[in-house]
Amino acid sequence: SDGCIMEGITSEASSFAGHLNLNNLIVIYDSNDICLDGATSECFTEDTSTRYKSYGWNVQSIDGHSFKLINKAIEKAKLSDKPSLIIAKTVIGKGSPNFQGTSDIHGKAMGAEEVDKTKKYYKIPQDIPFHIPKEVSYYFESHTIKLKHDYLEWKERFNKWRVGFPEISDEFDQLCQPVDGMNLKEKLLTLEVAKNKATRSQSSQVLQVLAQNVPSLIGGSADLSCSDNTYLKNFSMMSSDDYLGRNIKYGVREFAMGAIASGLVLSKLFRPYIGTFLMFSDYMRNAIRLAALMNIPVVYQFTHDSVFLGEDGPTHQPVEHLASLRAMPNLTVFRPADEFEVKAAWFLAMTRQSPSAIVLSRQNIVSTEKTSFNDALRGGYTVKDCDDADFTIFATGSELSLALRVADILNNDEIKTKVVSMFSWELFEEQPDDYKNKIMGGSRNYISIEAQSSFGWERYIGRNGLAISVDTFGLSGKYNDIVSEFGFKEDQIIERIKKVFKLEKAVQ
Repeated sequence: SDGCIMEGITSEASSFAGHLNLNNLIVIYDSNDICLDGATSECFTEDTSTRYKSYGWNVQSIDGHSFKLINKAIEKAKLSDKPSLIIAKTVIGKGSPNFQGTSDIHGKAMGAEEVDKTKKYYKIPQDIPFHIPKEVSYYFESHTIKLKHDYLEWKERFNKWRVGFPEISDEFDQLCQPVDGMNLKEKLLTLEVAKNKATRSQSSQVLQVLAQNVPSLIGGSADLSCSDNTYLKNFSMMSSDDYLGRNIKYGVREFAMGAIASGLVLSKLFRPYIGTFLMFSDYMRNAIRLAALMNIPVVYQFTHDSVFLGEDGPTHQPVEHLASLRAMPNLTVFRPADEFEVKAAWFLAMTRQSPSAIVLSRQNIVSTEKTSFNDALRGGYTVKDCDDADFTIFATGSELSLALRVADILNNDEIKTKVVSMFSWELFEEQPDDYKNKIMGGSRNYISIEAQSSFGWERYIGRNGLAISVDTFGLSGKYNDIVSEFGFKEDQIIERIKKVFKLEKAVQ
C-alpha cells in the first residue's frame, strides 16, 4: 500500500532484495494515492518507480483494476532476472459515489445510504446484505480444483527429484527436522570454552559448534559480524552468487534483519539467529515484538551490553534495554555470566520454541568456577550459599563475579551473604514455586547488582532492597573510569550496602 511503501522497513528490505538479486520475488504495490490521514500528495511525492529501479528491481506500472493486466504483469515478472515491483494504480473505494478516492473510505464504515448507492453502481440487488458475484465464486471453485491438480502434479515431480538427487534430498530432510536437543546438550557439555574472555567471544566458540550440529542454523548481523562475533567461520557468506551461504551480512538494516529472520523461521526450514549491539535492539523492536507475538524461535544475539563499553560513549551504551526486553511477553532473555552460562543460553535458545535474546559483554569477564550449565537451565540458581543469610545478592552477566567478590568481603566481616545468578528472569519464573522459594531464601535484606536500569528488580529485592544499577545515561571514558564513576567497584558497593542498611551500627 502507499503507507507500506513509505515505511523504513520497506526501503531496507527492498534495498537488500535488490542487492541479493532475488529474482523470484514479486511485489504488487496498490498505489491509490491515499493514506489514512489524507492524500499522499500531502506527505509523499517521491518517484517510487525510479527508486526501485535504483535498488536493482524490474518495475512495471499497470491499471490495478484490470485482472488481465495484473496476470500479464505477473507472468512477465516471472521471467525477470531481478526482483519485480508491479505498481498497480487503483482508486480506493471505487464505486462509492461520495467516498471513492478519499481518505474517508480508508478507515470509516459507509453509511446505509452510501452502501445502497455503491450496490447500485455494481448492479448488486439491494436486498442482498452480502454479495459474492457468480464469476468470483466460480473462479474460486475452479481454482480450488486446479490447485489440487497442481499439488498432485508437484508431488509427483518432488518424489522423482528425491530419487534423482538423494544427497540433496537428505539435506532437505535434515533441515526439516527439529533440533536434536539431547545430542546438542552432550556436545555443549563437553565443549571447552576459553575462560575469562568477553562473553561475545565465548559465544562465538559455541556458535561454531552449533553450526556443525544444527544443519538448519543460519546466522547474520547488521554490519557488525566482526564485532558481535556472529560469523560462522567454516561456512560461506550468502550473496547473489551463492545462496547456499550460511552467513548473511544484512548491512545497517536492523529492522529488516529482524523481520527477515522471522520469515526464515516461519519457512520451517531454518533456525535463524541475528546479531547487533544491545543498544540497537531499539531499531528492530517491532520485529522482535511480532516474533514474540507469533511465539516463533528467532534468536537475537545482542553484544556490548552495558555502560562498561567506555570509549564508545552514551550513544552506544545501553541502560534501559534489558528492562525493556524483559517486559516483552514470550521473549526469553539470557544474560550469561561466563562460558557455562553462555553454553546454557545457546542450548535453551536452540531448543525452546519461542524467541530468545542472548545478551553478551564486549569486555572480558571473570570466570567464577561456580556457575553451572545444568543449574542455569532453571534460569536462577545459587552460586554461593549461606545458612541464615543476612543478605542475598542477585546478579547477572559480568557483574556476577563482582557480586561474589562483594559477598566474600561481607562474609569476612561476619555478614552472612548469599549470591544468586539470575541468568534468565523468564526461565526462573517458569520454575515451580518451591524451587523459587528455595532460591529466594529467607534473607533479611536483598541486593541486585546489574549494570543496567534498576527497573523491575523490585520483583526480587522488594521496595526496601538495594539496586546497584545504572539509572542515567552512560559516559565516554576508559573502562576503569566508567566502573568507578558508576559505583561498581567492590569498596564502593560495600560502602553503599553498609550505609543503606546501617551495618556499622548493627555490627557494633
